[in-house]
Amino acid sequence: MIDRRETLPQLEVHAELGGEGDPGHARAGLERRLADRLRVRVEVSIGPPGSIPRQETGKARRVWDRTSEADPFRA
Repeated sequence: MIDRRETLPQLEVHAELGGEGDPGHARAGLERRLADRLRVRVEVSIGPPGSIPRQETGKARRVWDRTSEADPFRA
C-alpha cells in the first residue's frame, strides 16, 4: 500500500509469517532490505498466516493507494 496522506509517500507492506519464526525479526529484516533497495520510507506489518484478505476469482489486487484514514486491511 502506498500511503499518500503526508507530503512524502511511504510504502506500507503487509505480509504473513510463514510457519514458525519471530515476527519482529522478519519485520526488521524486510523493512531494511526494502528501504535499501527501493530508497523509500517503508513500514512493514507482519501478521499470522491467513491475515491478508484473499480473492477467489479475478485478478488479485496487490497495491492500494491510501489517501484517507480508511485501511483496506481492517475493513
